[in-house]
Amino acid sequence: MPAPGLGDRIARYRRLNGWSAQQLSEQTDGAVSRSTIANVETGRREDLTVTQFISICMALRLPPSALLLDVEKPFENAGVSFPGDTPAPFGSEAPVAKVMRWIDGREPFAESPATERHSVISALVDDYQSDLDTLSGSNVRGRFLQGRDDEEVAAELAVVERRFQRTALLLRRHGVVVHERNWGDLKPAQAKATD
Repeated sequence: MPAPGLGDRIARYRRLNGWSAQQLSEQTDGAVSRSTIANVETGRREDLTVTQFISICMALRLPPSALLLDVEKPFENAGVSFPGDTPAPFGSEAPVAKVMRWIDGREPFAESPATERHSVISALVDDYQSDLDTLSGSNVRGRFLQGRDDEEVAAELAVVERRFQRTALLLRRHGVVVHERNWGDLKPAQAKATD
């Protein structure tokens, strides 16, 4: 995955965090070696595997667009071209800002069966994660600590659990692997005990 300027951007953000190449490597849990980071930063190596790239993004707590593009030059041409007769979402002159929005999922391509499927699954995953967060211990414990009626909380959680299960079913129908969790056994006393 060669990307012009990738090494310079990794070095810039690494230094902003106050890390050495070794510390960045450690932040990737060893997914990217210190020597690989040093070689990419100095230009001796021009590419990373997707796994290495994502590991560095996560370690630096940056979206992929921050390393792929020079976000400090948002109005320059990003150098992106689209093959064949595929409709280009930004025309022939794609500025960094628009490509960055596309990478971050804020500037969609024209609708197609692939983009429609991606949108449906992304929305279902967002709903699933939101309900999972609601059902998680911290949110539930917070409600109990606020002195809300246990029956009121149980009824609210039952609604969220049903929606959560429906979303999980829809995700499975789209071929997404979902791990089941049973939230129905959660009782107020159990939630308080974990505080």
